[in-house]
Formats: sequence, C-alpha cells, structure tokens
Amino acid sequence: MCTPSRAALLTARYPARYGLVADPILPVPVLIQITSPGGIPGDEVTIATALAAANYTTAIVGKWHLGMNCSLWGRGCLGPLRHGFHSFFGLPMSLFQEYADPYPFWTLPADTAVIQGLVVAGLVFMVSVGVARRKGVVDACGAASLLSVGLVVLFVAWFCVTHLPVSPWIQNHANSVLMRDGEVVEAPIKLEGFSQRLVAESRRFITEHANSERPFFLFHSFGHVHTPMFTAPHMAGRSKHGRYGDNVEEMDEGVGSLLDTLTQLGLENNTVVYFASDHGGHLEVTDDDGQRIGGHNGRFKGGKRQGGSEGGIRVPGIFRWSGHLPCGVTQHSPTSMMDVLPTLLSLAGLPPLHTLVPLRLPQGAGRHRHF
Repeated sequence: MCTPSRAALLTARYPARYGLVADPILPVPVLIQITSPGGIPGDEVTIATALAAANYTTAIVGKWHLGMNCSLWGRGCLGPLRHGFHSFFGLPMSLFQEYADPYPFWTLPADTAVIQGLVVAGLVFMVSVGVARRKGVVDACGAASLLSVGLVVLFVAWFCVTHLPVSPWIQNHANSVLMRDGEVVEAPIKLEGFSQRLVAESRRFITEHANSERPFFLFHSFGHVHTPMFTAPHMAGRSKHGRYGDNVEEMDEGVGSLLDTLTQLGLENNTVVYFASDHGGHLEVTDDDGQRIGGHNGRFKGGKRQGGSEGGIRVPGIFRWSGHLPCGVTQHSPTSMMDVLPTLLSLAGLPPLHTLVPLRLPQGAGRHRHF
C-alpha cells in the first residue's frame, strides 16, 4: 500500500512500529485526507535525514503521502521538510479518481433513508416553529431566529452525511493540491501534463546541483501509474494496453528523461539510481467504460490490498550505477524496501543508523541463534 510502503522505504523500519498502518479517521491502510493527523513521527530518522546530516542536498519531487497535518497541539507539521528534505514540489497526498471527475457540491445522500430522515426532521421542526408562533410562545422575531438556526443545523447535517469524512467534492477541493515546500501553488491540480512538470522539476534540481561541492539526494516519486488515468496529448493512445499502458509509457518516458539528464551532465558514473513501486496492481479497478486500469500482476496471485499475496508485494527493485554495477544481472534473493536505506548509507560511506549491542559473554562461552 502507498503510505506504509513509502514509510518503510524512507525509515528502514516496519511502519507498525510508529503507528503508520492506517488512517486515524477511516478504516483504510493509507492516509486519506490532507488533514489526517497521522504521519511519520518527527523523531523518525529517514534517508533524507541521514544524508542531510552528511552534507547532502536533499529534495523530493512528486507524491509524498506520509502526512502533512500541522497540529494545533504543538506537534508541528509532519511534511517532508520536517524529515530531512530541503525542498519539496509535488503532492502532499496521493492521486484519487475524483481529481479527474467533476462533482457538484449540492448532492443528495446515497442512502434513501438518510434523505427521508433529513426531510422529515426539517418538516417537523418548521411545523413546530409555526405552531409555537401561532400559540404565542414566540414572537415573529423569535420564530425567524429559530428557523434560521434550524436551517443552519439542517445544512450542517446534510454536509456531514454527504461530504464527511471524505467525498468526491472534498477530494477535489481539499486534497487536490500541488505544493512547493510549505505553500500551495495550484488547486485543484491540472492533471494533463502533470508527469512532465514533475520530471522538469527534477531535471532542474539535478542541473542546479550537478557541479556543486555537495552531493545530492533526489526522491522522484511519480504520480503514475495510479488512477485517474491521465496522459499528455502526445502520449494518449500510444499503447495497445489502453489508458493504463499509456500511463506506463509516459512514466517510462519520464524515467528516460531523468537518466538522460544524468548522462548529459556526466553524473551517471557517480550517481546511484533505484527504481521501485510501492505495491502491485490493483486488479479490481475498472474505468467507466469497463477498461481495466488497475494493472496486471502476471503469474502472481493477488494484488494491492490483498495481504501478503505476491501480486501485491512483489514489485520491481532495479539498481543502476554505471561503471560499478554490471548490466542485466538479476538477483533472486528476496529484498524489501527496508533494505534501501542501509544500502544507500553503505554506498555513501556512511555508518549504519543502528548497531546491535554485542552480547557480553564469558570468554569461550558458546553463542546460539534461535529462529
């Protein structure tokens, strides 16, 4: 899943250790709103934290989805700038289908019983005010005040049952935002060409720091491949696998553009590139016209949100380090996102974050490992 996988990647620790396994409001295993109180705790060490301490310039471009809420109780913001990144340009949350679908503010509840309840409650209240006015219990001014309060209460009740805790309208008007550092620069997000804008931002960052004395760490987190399915006009219809295939090809174009930038700037031999996905395909997802837009996991069973099935957790893990790692080598031993942080620290010549305290045993005593 999006949130726990990214947390594991950045911290090299199980997300359950610091509570990042479900949204605090809804029973789903990801953060679902920009105002969700969850997020990586401020004292967690991330890849960016460790590298920034070693004089690296760090940046994240693209999807964060690890908590942004600025608490009223003094906890402070939980966004990327709190976790070792010097700059941020991208999505504080994730992509949702509602970002692409127009959805009116004024709408009826999906549950007919709720509609009936609201209507009956409103009628009973208005009749009660009318009777009270007729009996002289309240004067005209008091009746008008009561009706005004009743309308406000009815509106709040309607809003709660139609838009809270989350609705398509809320998603499109509250969560669909593009941020630079701590400021919103676009809302709602213009999806067409969004992937190209993210790639352009990362290329700019690489170019600016290519000749710097300080090394850099860039976390480029694509919006693809994820619903909604959107592409730039020049990428639409290129794949025989429909809109999902177009998205894959657009992401592939972006990866190639970033790698070309490294080559053009002469950085390919001293830059480690790691490519991965946060989870497998979401097999059940289809578009309005019936197209499968959740991906395909080949011969592996299961998919996203289906426990430990290989289709959901077996994803690409590709390293490129020109001049150091040979091409075309496949590693069959299982690895995980949590291996990335210690690997990068080792390659950077930095000490590990944690060490095991040696067992103090009498000289000559045996040591046994139990599994």
